[in-house]
Amino acid sequence: MGTKKWPVITLKYTHGFSGVFGSDFEYDKLRLGISKKIKTGPLGVGYLTITGEYIFNTLPYPMLGIHLGNQSPLYSSALYSLMNYGEFVSDRFASLQYQQYLEGFLLNRVPLLNKLKWRLLATSNVIVGGMRDSNKNLISTTTPDGTETLPVGYFQNGKPYVELGYGVENIFKFLHVDFVHRLSYLDNPKARKFGVLFTVQLQL
Repeated sequence: MGTKKWPVITLKYTHGFSGVFGSDFEYDKLRLGISKKIKTGPLGVGYLTITGEYIFNTLPYPMLGIHLGNQSPLYSSALYSLMNYGEFVSDRFASLQYQQYLEGFLLNRVPLLNKLKWRLLATSNVIVGGMRDSNKNLISTTTPDGTETLPVGYFQNGKPYVELGYGVENIFKFLHVDFVHRLSYLDNPKARKFGVLFTVQLQL
C-alpha cells in the first residue's frame, strides 16, 4: 500500500520442527510488527514501531523472548539502552519504540549554535511481557556441571519497562550522543538509572 501514508505491517509465523537440525522441540511463534513514519510539521519527523509476540509452547528460556539489553557505552535503537543482559525474558510481550527527530527546530534558532548544524532528537522505549509458570519451571540456576547460570528476570504483574532519552546528532558531522533515563524497575541494585551513550554515524 506504499509507506508514505500507510504503516508497514508485518505478520510472522514460525513453526519449529522437532528432530530437524538436532532440535528437540516443536513450537509455534506469532509476531506482529507495525511501523510508521509520522510527519510532525515544524517538529520534524517521528518513527513509531509497535511489536508483539506470543510463543504458544513450553520451551527452555534461550528459545523464548530474551529482550536485548545494553551494558555498553554504545547506543543502538535495536537495544534497550539501560536494560541489563538477561534482565527480562518472556513468552509473550508487546513493545513500543518511538524516535522524534527535531531536525533544526530548536538549535537552528540559537545564534552560533545554528552554524554547527546539530540536530536534537528524543526517544522512548516501552516493553511489557509475561511468562507462564510452565516456562519458569524449566529455568535452572545452574548448569549440569554445577556452574551458576546468568540470572533471568521477568516482568512483574504487567508492569512495563520504560526508558526515555534525548540526544544530539551530527556533532562534527559523525557523532551522535544520547542521554537516557530509566523510569521503572529502579529497585534492581544493578540497574543503571541514567546513561550517556554514543554512536558514530555519517549523515549529511
